[in-house]
Amino acid sequence: MGPPTIPAGLLGIPFRNRGSDAVGCDCWGLVVLASHVLWGRRVPRYEGYAEADGPGIADWIRDRWGDWEDIPPGEERPGDVAAFALELATPVHVGLVVAPGWMLHVMPGRDSCLELYARRYWRNTLVRFGRLLLP
Repeated sequence: MGPPTIPAGLLGIPFRNRGSDAVGCDCWGLVVLASHVLWGRRVPRYEGYAEADGPGIADWIRDRWGDWEDIPPGEERPGDVAAFALELATPVHVGLVVAPGWMLHVMPGRDSCLELYARRYWRNTLVRFGRLLLP
């Protein structure tokens, strides 16, 4: 099965630290933007982290995870968030689940794109899936 179809405006957005619009997004900003575009859902912006995809965001993800329900792997669905540890021991990156096995994400040096999170690299760094508890 190929990648899901999503609006072209969500693909190719450049990485921009603390961004959350078509000019540029960091990983969390893309979750905020895409959740609204795809499902009309208002996800909290969560200001207060210094730099995306770095050690500072690990504390931010941990501190804000109380707004999210942990979802066991295999039970995730579109709209859930996948959190990844990458090279660090705690989550420093997130992607938005848009279809079974597929996430939308953006990273420094990589524009927003669809990628299989079941791929070995992502599977080996996946820490948790979360579903927003707030309305």
